Amino acid sequence: PDVVTNAMSSPSSRLWAIVVDDLHLIEQDVVAIKKTLTDIVLALAPDDEVALVYIGRSDLSRNFKTDLAGLMEAIGNVRAALGFGLDAYPQAGNPPAYILAQAARTSDTLRNVAMTMAGSGHTRRAIIYVGTMATFPADEEPGISFITMELQRTFDQARRSNVPIYTIDPRGQVLPEEAVRGGIGKILNNSVRSRVVANLRNQRAWMGVLALNTGGRAFTNNSDLTRAVHEIVGENGSFYELAYSPTPLVADGKFHDFEVKVDRPGVRVRARTGYVAPGANSAAAPLSVTAESAMSSGVDVLGLTLRALATPIAPGEKGMQTAVTIEVTYPAPAGGSRRIADTIAVSIYALDPDARIKQAVSRQIRLDGQAADDRDVTLVIDDLVDLPSERLTLRMGVASEQLGRAGTVQMPIDVPKPTDGRLQLSGIAIGLAAPAPPAMNAKAIAAVVPFQPTTSRSFARADTLRVFGRAFWRSRDPIVVTMGLKGVASAFSQVALQPFPGVRGGQAATFDAPLPLNQLAPGAYVLEITARPKSGAPVTREMPFVVR
Repeated sequence: PDVVTNAMSSPSSRLWAIVVDDLHLIEQDVVAIKKTLTDIVLALAPDDEVALVYIGRSDLSRNFKTDLAGLMEAIGNVRAALGFGLDAYPQAGNPPAYILAQAARTSDTLRNVAMTMAGSGHTRRAIIYVGTMATFPADEEPGISFITMELQRTFDQARRSNVPIYTIDPRGQVLPEEAVRGGIGKILNNSVRSRVVANLRNQRAWMGVLALNTGGRAFTNNSDLTRAVHEIVGENGSFYELAYSPTPLVADGKFHDFEVKVDRPGVRVRARTGYVAPGANSAAAPLSVTAESAMSSGVDVLGLTLRALATPIAPGEKGMQTAVTIEVTYPAPAGGSRRIADTIAVSIYALDPDARIKQAVSRQIRLDGQAADDRDVTLVIDDLVDLPSERLTLRMGVASEQLGRAGTVQMPIDVPKPTDGRLQLSGIAIGLAAPAPPAMNAKAIAAVVPFQPTTSRSFARADTLRVFGRAFWRSRDPIVVTMGLKGVASAFSQVALQPFPGVRGGQAATFDAPLPLNQLAPGAYVLEITARPKSGAPVTREMPFVVR
């Protein structure tokens, strides 16, 4: 789908982060690791939001989405992520400082992921750590002190974020010769074997400590990891919600401990261990602070409900000018009044896989008027951002000064590079042939899209869609663009092309075609736009939609 929303797909949706410790896994375990990750992803509910994080290769990771195909693609990156991890005998050729540095990176990542998940509105959230933990011998100083200190910081953050950490060793029941590079040839004598055995024991101990201190469970030296995965998912999805009101409430902004117990013999409770009290200063934050706080969160912020799309549509100085449309559900004014007087901040960040901001657009818009009735108001806001041609995450947010809250939404976007000579299609903009209600800041995209794009992907049979895009290619051969519905052969039609100024000597053309829906039965469809050269492979873009 090319449209994203921060509205939860269901109240039962959970938030999961799968953290793969490629700093402490080795390449000979790639099959076992991929199987474990696949088992996890397939065991989760379709409406769960899931991220997959590689500690050493953040560029191969996947942000939080309900996107099975994207997760499977990220799992396919396991082989590329491995190759530099420490095995169970890291003392051979690795100085202690390097071993400790790798352990610190693992702890840092778990801590940062837990911090990110704290801003989620999900009732249930958890981290599944897939790895082996630090391999520095636990009985040697300063290793034990350092790792203990690092993990304590992780425990504290996980508790504050209410994020249990489940740990899985994907190797299952592992023998010493299976845990080192080079296998049996690396274990030269009984002394080395004893050291590897001790390291394996310490790895299991550290994973148990991590799970125990965050409210999770550890699965190490386990011969049935598929069952272990289902135990994690089942346990996390079966829970009670209890309300707790401290008397008196101390508004000090600190973490306060509590303990949940039951009087049933033989039962162990896994529950959050405390809460973070509100701060003493409850004054409303300035609009800039509200917006900045929301945009710095790694998960979608739910204070305002958003739907958004981003369409790389025309060549730009950096790569592609991308038309952004954000639909905001603004709550009805309280007290029966219909007057809305507010200032909203609109922010768009383009982030690379290491979360570096590659492009940013921010603006404030004044709202002043009357709502048509006492229901929520729908605002549509347009903007244009020039994005570099690479794979990015686009984070879009809207903050309200009057309401003191914000909403954000994120989407992955693969920005085409119109200058590289290959046949390429831009993003596809869809609107309705009928006039659309006016959007705020619509002039920003008027030069690149000839109509107002719609964020809806559900249409009535009486609607006629308007489909717009661009094609880029280097050869002098003409291309043919066709539009139709995937699997519906009779719906295909050729689309007329209009010349467009080329890029660095190449050719370009636009297409703008109607797609009437009156002949379609209600159901789900996939719009398919294909550009075919005289010779060579065609290029296709697909977009799902529903006819009511």
